[in-house]
Amino acid sequence: MSEKHIRRLPAGKLRAELPGTRFEVDLANCPPFRGDNLLGLVLKTRATRAHVPLMEELEIHVTGVKPRAKTSGTSRTRKFYIAVDSEGPTGVNEYWARNLKADSPRLTGFRQLLTDDVNAAVEGCFAAGATEVYVKDDGFRVRNIIRKRLDPRARLIPSGGPLLHGLDATFAGVLLVGFHAREGAPRSVLPHTWSSGRRRRYRFNGREAGELAAYAIVAGNDHGVPIVMVTGCDGLCREAREWLGDGVVAVSVKRVAADGSVVLDPPGITGPRITAGARQAIERSPELKPFRIRFPIHVTLQLKDDATTRGYVNWRDLNKPDWPGRRTGPRTIEAWLKSTRHLCL
Repeated sequence: MSEKHIRRLPAGKLRAELPGTRFEVDLANCPPFRGDNLLGLVLKTRATRAHVPLMEELEIHVTGVKPRAKTSGTSRTRKFYIAVDSEGPTGVNEYWARNLKADSPRLTGFRQLLTDDVNAAVEGCFAAGATEVYVKDDGFRVRNIIRKRLDPRARLIPSGGPLLHGLDATFAGVLLVGFHAREGAPRSVLPHTWSSGRRRRYRFNGREAGELAAYAIVAGNDHGVPIVMVTGCDGLCREAREWLGDGVVAVSVKRVAADGSVVLDPPGITGPRITAGARQAIERSPELKPFRIRFPIHVTLQLKDDATTRGYVNWRDLNKPDWPGRRTGPRTIEAWLKSTRHLCL
């Protein structure tokens, strides 16, 4: 950019009674560009080191930028976020990520099944016009995705951080791949919420909820992003429609039969099914609205027994000084929440 398109003007006295500077940048003649629309400026000064201007005294005003026309959400249909769990992928009917040792051949087999489900979703996203797909491993021990096997077009978000870490309002939608139904859900494969051992059962404003609801609330309330697709068992698909409506694409890869037996569909069937579902979800995403809930909300958590509940509360009281939960019964914890910060208690 030529210096003739940048005007430097005095901006009066600002912090510490020092003279401020206003830079006016005219982008009317700037070549077209795409991307994150971030303006980078390198400010140079001939002043000595003792007189380098403070950044708080710099004001930048940009003109000549034409606002993009509203396109009914299509401006956000290019970038998608895939969160991955370990109990809901194709071929899974056990808590393998938690129970199998790192050198177990069976662990490798389950990791391959999970990664292939992710790749099928990634393929569908790009086939429908996505330009960026980010993948986050949220399964137990976050060691589940085989990085060398992951579709090279996908970008992997490192483990750690809060729920949906890395998500922001620039994404058009979230896909939940390999998820499971809530604790206590009928006719579901490996139903649980956050912990299979503590048997957590949540209620949000009196309504039974699981991990899917928590993801939807964080995505919608914190980032304004909808859940566009889920994959898992039939029970998860029912739960998704109950919480998110019929617009969400729900892809089943397994089910529980009437006699209680688990029926696992083979990868040769589920892979194309997931790809088709992801493609449909991306195409449908401009029509889907983020799931939002009005805060404050009342959260109730029920654990499996008195000892588990006592230990749960004691640990949080010691390690989370601002934890809002309070024990209201032998197995029950309750809290009123003003934000999603402690949604999982």
